[in-house]
Amino acid sequence: LNATELQFLQKLLPHLTRITIANRNLYEFSLMNIVGYNLIDQLPQAVMLLNLAGQVIHLNIAAKKMLMAYSILYIEDNKLVLPMEDQGIFLKYLYKIEEIIRYKNENFDQLSQIQLAISHSNLQCSISPLASEKEMSVFGIRPLVMLTFEQRQLAKSNLQYIQQRYHLTPREVELCSHFVKAEKLDQIAEKMGLTRS
Repeated sequence: LNATELQFLQKLLPHLTRITIANRNLYEFSLMNIVGYNLIDQLPQAVMLLNLAGQVIHLNIAAKKMLMAYSILYIEDNKLVLPMEDQGIFLKYLYKIEEIIRYKNENFDQLSQIQLAISHSNLQCSISPLASEKEMSVFGIRPLVMLTFEQRQLAKSNLQYIQQRYHLTPREVELCSHFVKAEKLDQIAEKMGLTRS
């Protein structure tokens, strides 16, 4: 190409980029997705749909209520923000999902549901990729992930069973309950007034 043709292409590039983004947005908000959103909105469980860049595409009513109840979770610049110690792990999960979908399709079966315990809360987040064969084959279409949230609880009957079975003191049972909640050692030590040795 000569200099004039290259200059013309440079002028055309922003318009092509805008059209590509518009087509992606049209896909994400197509009629089929809107019907799916209405179904998700009926669920009593908190559900969020995100693209692999971490942008929130949709959240149901239960997820909106959850965000109001848990100030450690929020949406900023249209992205889900988790507690600092969880954010990096969460983004690594999204990157891993995208890497497998984009570059290692033969490993697609490895993409099972991922569990993430949310620090400073009793919340458990399940991350499930939503990618069809069509989405995996189309360049530029980013599959979605579905996040579901539920409260982690260890029933008293389970605690009583553990205490009886292993002859634990109430303090040891308390420690076990913190482990079950996937709390970090520093958090447990602070809550229980312990020092790490």
